[in-house]
Amino acid sequence: MAVSDPSTANKIREAAQADGITIFEAGSITEALNTAQSVQPSLVILEIESDEVDAVEDPTWTHRLGKLPALAIPILIVADKENAARQAAVEGWLIKPFSSAYVRTRIRACLLRTVCRWERVLTSRNEEQRLAILHGLRILDTPREERFDRITRLAASIFNVPMALISLVDRERQWFKSTYGLDESETSREVSFCTHAVASEKVLVAPDTFQDPRFADNPLVTKAPRIRFYAGCPIFAAANCIGTVCVLDSRPREVDTDMIGLLHDLAALAEIEPQKPQPTKN
Repeated sequence: MAVSDPSTANKIREAAQADGITIFEAGSITEALNTAQSVQPSLVILEIESDEVDAVEDPTWTHRLGKLPALAIPILIVADKENAARQAAVEGWLIKPFSSAYVRTRIRACLLRTVCRWERVLTSRNEEQRLAILHGLRILDTPREERFDRITRLAASIFNVPMALISLVDRERQWFKSTYGLDESETSREVSFCTHAVASEKVLVAPDTFQDPRFADNPLVTKAPRIRFYAGCPIFAAANCIGTVCVLDSRPREVDTDMIGLLHDLAALAEIEPQKPQPTKN
């Protein structure tokens, strides 16, 4: 790890220590890279300045990393902003500010994917515009609302599944506006099923995740909630895909065309809800 900011470095230490992960600290990126080539750690975390972010997409960045790409050592970049161009040698970004709990989630996802290699999701073709629309709705991190919970209850009932979500895909996470049968309020985007649907802007159905190379080793499959079936329909706002209405089960399932049509109807209801004027309280 080469992180100069003391507060940021401390959060990363706390996250690693919580999972019993040993950290090698370096005073510079060059020192960290040299250490990584000799020690060959499971993950390298490097902090870069804002004016260096755009350089990450340059081919010289890979050369700067030395032998790390060939050794398949994943790299997390710590910065104030993200470079939307996904450089092959960079596993992901930690955009400041962040909590130690969030760092722990990202480290876990990187390490698990390094071992298991579930499919990495590309960002959407219009990612920045999509995110601007999502943030402009001012719906992220808002309290639960019956108008959305009604949709997930209907989805679970119609599909006869134990779990249903309205998931909104942010830059680094998927956040759940409504959940049925699931206690979590968000997960890392690294492990998100819904981000696949958002990237394709089409309905995504995985009848049996164990048989699907995109998801078979995903920690949401191999560990709780042990998703074996997923079906998600995109939610659009201003012609941009911002999330999904999705249904999940812990056992494999098949769905027909009529059921997919109903999922489209539920997603259409979710699209309408943020635009409805809400009654004011006197």
